[in-house]
Amino acid sequence: ADGGATDTSFVLTADEYAKIGITGLEATSGESAKQTAKLAILNEVIEGLTKATVDTIPELQLVFDAADALLRTIDGETPAITKAQLGLLGFGVDDADADVTTDVTDDNLSAIQKALSDVNTSSNYDAVNTLAKVTTIVDDAIAALEAVKAEAADNDNGSVTVAQLEDMGVEGAVDTGNAGANIALINSALDTAAIASANVDTLEEVQALVTAAAKVVGLAGDAAAPKLVVADLTKLGVDLTVLDSGNTQANAIALLNDLII
Repeated sequence: ADGGATDTSFVLTADEYAKIGITGLEATSGESAKQTAKLAILNEVIEGLTKATVDTIPELQLVFDAADALLRTIDGETPAITKAQLGLLGFGVDDADADVTTDVTDDNLSAIQKALSDVNTSSNYDAVNTLAKVTTIVDDAIAALEAVKAEAADNDNGSVTVAQLEDMGVEGAVDTGNAGANIALINSALDTAAIASANVDTLEEVQALVTAAAKVVGLAGDAAAPKLVVADLTKLGVDLTVLDSGNTQANAIALLNDLII
């Protein structure tokens, strides 16, 4: 913990951490692949911290708990890693530096958590066994959400990609040329005046838009598919203000559903 570049010679084992009072570890002799990845990240993080940050056992335990939360999140378990814990692992939090687009915030936290949980660890933890690999996942999730927000703000007929949406944990986006393709509709919705950056600044909001787009595509040619409702159209940026909230609106939406089918 000298605050400098990572020194790969700094490697404490689970048994060594346990001897100084860190709890929550398996014995080194029976160590799982998950713990091996956890310790690799923990050792990297500690090497990059200043001595004052980890000069007591309670402080060191907090860093270990953050690494533990990271691997727990990757495995899809709860509670997921928090913004504060990501900060303990070295990530910028709440505009902590000049590049605000790389910081963890309340808005992008759920996207980061989802991106981490989407990592496939069914056979091994090779995709997350270094801090650099984890940083790439986190940074890509943040960048993807920023790209969606920028597209919603610009209304310039640009586009976000399926890969970017997947980087932030969104499910259901389908590329052009594939069955159920909806990426063009998603980008079209982002280009409407009704969808501003503030309407798509969390994973949940972006996922709702993509789900609505998938619902439209799924309805085409399938009379048995779920029908569109006001909430779906609103999420896609359709302006319903010209319609009354009563029968006129209901009849218009019913007609739209029939036309799509």
